Amino acid sequence: MEKRVIVFLIVSLAVIIGYDYLLKGMGLLPPSEPVQVATNPSPAAETGKPAGGAGDSAKAASADPVSSVNGAPASPGNATGAASEEQTVEVDTELFRAKFSNRGAVLKSWELKRYSAAVEQSSTPVQLVYSGGRFKGPLSLVTGDQAVTSDLGSALYQVTQDLSHLDSAHPVGHLTFRYHDTQKNVDVEKELTFHHGSYVVDIAIRTQGLTTPVDVTLGTNFGIV
Repeated sequence: MEKRVIVFLIVSLAVIIGYDYLLKGMGLLPPSEPVQVATNPSPAAETGKPAGGAGDSAKAASADPVSSVNGAPASPGNATGAASEEQTVEVDTELFRAKFSNRGAVLKSWELKRYSAAVEQSSTPVQLVYSGGRFKGPLSLVTGDQAVTSDLGSALYQVTQDLSHLDSAHPVGHLTFRYHDTQKNVDVEKELTFHHGSYVVDIAIRTQGLTTPVDVTLGTNFGIV
């Protein structure tokens, strides 16, 4: 039974990778589909209940006061100011190596250490994120206001990270991006929790001061399990 499961996983991965490269070579990559996010209206115009869900659904709630996808309250005071320069943050585990940019707080690279792709007679780790493409990076936020969307995508978020390398002695790591716009009184926080020996990433996105629904994009041909 275990052998059949392993064979099934290997064949499935081969199909996914092969299909991906075929689309890339033919220039037929589909546009990134944003994930629709439910909105928790402000108390002055409350019409429903705040949305809540698991982190792997990659949903966020735009509300005043602050709400989060996992139902936990967020503290507005935690998101203050902006970073002074762009930086790349890395999370390394035995299964993958992920790189994030604090500009827009997006995922820039996700390499699968245990799977390789042949490129010009050499072997490189399978890369799930395309760089330099015309699509928004994974974890980009899209709102109903184009100006706000642009600000959230170009802003330099403050970064807090407790661990950059996970192993059996350090099985859980947290990475948090925070942004505060003093002029528009907008707060955004993206919190990611990584686990040793797992591809699962818990994601909580909290916002305050946004007046329109928020979508979280997962990029092109990339999914968070």
